[in-house]
Parts: sequence; C-alpha cells; structure tokens
Amino acid sequence: MATRSPIPGTVASLLATGRALLGQAPTAQIALARLDGVLGEDVLGPTLAGEAAAAAEATCVPIDPGAIERELRAAWRRPAARVLDDLDPEPLAVRPASQVHRATFAGEAVAVKVRRPGVERAMRADLALLGSLAGPLHAAFPRLDAEAALSSAREQALDELDFEHEASQQRRVARALRAVPGVVVPRAVLELAAPEVLVTAFAEGATLADGGRPADPAAAARALVAAFRAACLDAGLAPVDPRPSHVVVTPAGELALLGLGVARPVDRARAARALDGWDALARGDADAFAAVAAGQELLDEADARAALALLRGIGGPLLTTGPQRLDGTALGSLLRRARGAAPELAALAQAGRPTPDDLALGRMAAQLVAVLARLEATADWSAIGPRDGA
Repeated sequence: MATRSPIPGTVASLLATGRALLGQAPTAQIALARLDGVLGEDVLGPTLAGEAAAAAEATCVPIDPGAIERELRAAWRRPAARVLDDLDPEPLAVRPASQVHRATFAGEAVAVKVRRPGVERAMRADLALLGSLAGPLHAAFPRLDAEAALSSAREQALDELDFEHEASQQRRVARALRAVPGVVVPRAVLELAAPEVLVTAFAEGATLADGGRPADPAAAARALVAAFRAACLDAGLAPVDPRPSHVVVTPAGELALLGLGVARPVDRARAARALDGWDALARGDADAFAAVAAGQELLDEADARAALALLRGIGGPLLTTGPQRLDGTALGSLLRRARGAAPELAALAQAGRPTPDDLALGRMAAQLVAVLARLEATADWSAIGPRDGA
C-alpha cells in the first residue's frame, strides 16, 4: 500500500518559523484569543480550544475606568461627559484589543468601542518581526508574492486597530447592504470617530455567540451570504472578521451585523470572478471552476480541476444536493477531512498564485462558514452560494 506524501519540508519549515515568531511577539496572544470567539471546542479540538480560551482570559482584562476616560478625552479633546449624555461604566464586552460600553449620544443609544491603551504600539513592534518570514514564505510558496502578502498583512493588522478608518468603511458597507433584506448595519457616528474610538448605533438583541437564534435559520444564512456578497461587489470591501459575536438577532427578527468596517479593499471585478469560482465549486462545475482559476492566474487548469475534486471531497455532504445540517459537528468533520488532506492541500497551495485580494476573500469566506455553523441551519448548501439572493 502506497504511503501518502508528507507536508513538503519547506511548508513544515515555514510553520516552525511562524511558531517561533509567535513566541517572540506578545500580541500573538491577541490573535489566539480572537480565535476563541470564532470556533468552538467541537471544531478546534480540546487542546487548541483550551489554548485559545487561556489566551482570551489573559488578554481580555477589563480596562480601568480612568484609562477609558483618558482615551475618550484624548480622542474628543474634552471630557466624555461633555460629549455623551451618559456612559455606562460597566463594559458590554471586554476584548483583547478593545472594550465596549453602552452610552447615549444626542438621545440615541450607542455603543462606544475604545482601543486598549498601548496595543497599537505593541502591534507595530511585533509586526516588524514579519520580515523574517519573507524567505521561508517564498520557499514554501514560490508562486506567491511573499513581500506583497506580508505587506498586506501588516497594513490590515494596523487598519484593524484604527477605529476612525473602521467607521468610514462601515459606512460604505452599510450603504451597500441597504438593499439586502433581513440585515441591518448599525450607523457609525462619524463625528465621534477617532483612531482609538468607534461609536455606532446600539443594536438591541442577542448575538449568535450569546445564544441568539433567528426564527428561520436557513433564511438567515441566505441573508448573511447575500450581505457579504454585496459588501464585496457593491462597496469593494471584503469584511474579513465575521464572527458569531458580530451577528445580533434583533427583536424584529433582523440580523444586525457588527464589525463590517474591519474590511480590506478588493478589486470588484476580481471579487466577482472569485464569487463565480465559489459558485462553481458549490455546483461541482469543473469547467467553470477551472476557467475562473486560470483566468485569474490563480491556478493552471489541471491544478484547478484537481483543486475542485479535493475541495469537494473535503466539503463532503455539505456540497451534495439536498438539505444538510451545518453546525459545529459538521464543521468539525469538515476540518478533520481537511487535516487528513493536508499534504494535498499544501501541494495545491504551492502551485497557486493568490493575490492579497484572494487571501482576504479566503479569510472572509472561512470565517463566514464558521458563523453560518452557529445558525445550525438545515439547507441545501450547494444552492446557497455567492449568487443566492442576487
């Protein structure tokens, strides 16, 4: 019986270098902690889930009220009490890089997100270490523009800590999603936006992370897919941080989507072709998938056909025709199949030429699937593709 090829040595070397780098970067704990809010133990497994939970406990330390007041005063150049009608001292959410408080502004309930003091400076210092990955990254994936990928990663990491930038992008995405039924985007209060502060209209309801569930999970899944598709195609922005805590089920039954300003600009034509490719993957259309991949210069035609077969095998029952339940158990099974196909996936990745846009769209799609799993919906997932609801 033939043995399966191991992961290529250059990829293993890159992973080892990355792990060593994470050990040198204090803010690496933030990334691990944020994983805790996206995937559960049934997906991550007990070891990684435990590490993510420990990182969250270590980094999600409440910020001193005095520090919150100082950050708001620095952002607004006057005391918070002269800007807000009131500010609840108890945080709504404590996150690795920020803290959220409920407040009232001009008679309207708002959420005030304040950047954790010092985190941006620490992130800049840690990002300087990324340069050491350029050589191993190029060796592992010779067709990838390693410098462009690392530059994009640095820029995105810093953009995610610039709340004024986030407010501006959230406004753009909100405009693009006005025509998507079943979803709303809280308005960003631009006059209060600053690099360290984001203020948005408050979304009443319970998040998926806190047990909120829509009355019709399948319809909610279609609405989420349509929303992220519209963000890419109509706003030219790929929201890269969908997570269960960013989806609020409102009393009216709509989905209020938070965090959509954490997004990367993407070329709309390239995004449209990528969505066509995902649609072809869902349908199992090898000719269409190969045409997209080759046309985007992402994969050669032969590699694209091999990729389709491999990805559909990993997708398993979720990519077959007919209703299938997508939940944590199904997602865990999918990831186990992916781990089992790691050598083949690594070989295909080495043959690929993804651009930073492609990588951003891939991150968005992967996290969106994790969010969809929280809905625990039963649907024909091969039909809920990028064109669904278009």
